[in-house]
Amino acid sequence: MKLFFAFIAFIALFAVVAANSTLSHDLILGTRIPGDQHLIRKVAFAKSAIMQKKRGDFIYEQKGVPRPAKITYMMVKDQYTNGNGGYATLTNGGPGFDHVELHFTSQWWRGYNFVVDVYGI
Repeated sequence: MKLFFAFIAFIALFAVVAANSTLSHDLILGTRIPGDQHLIRKVAFAKSAIMQKKRGDFIYEQKGVPRPAKITYMMVKDQYTNGNGGYATLTNGGPGFDHVELHFTSQWWRGYNFVVDVYGI
């Protein structure tokens, strides 16, 4: 009987760990295609603050480039995997365009930490 309860406890613990590993707030847009190149990698970060939501923007433009690349894929990876991370929202551009604008919002009393990767052709 003890073995049965130990098995049930193990399954419950595994379910909690599996659920926590999927609590990040990633934003993935577009599709990788053959021949596309990595255009930029940036970190968007804001420290937590007492009784506040932190907000910020990310803008990627290809000004001064004779033939700007068309964005095919974007991955905005939340570095907080415990559900405490912020949220990323596409506000302008993105896949199919040559520019992108993102808006970041944290949860109350929290910060955010995202890695933004943009690919294009």
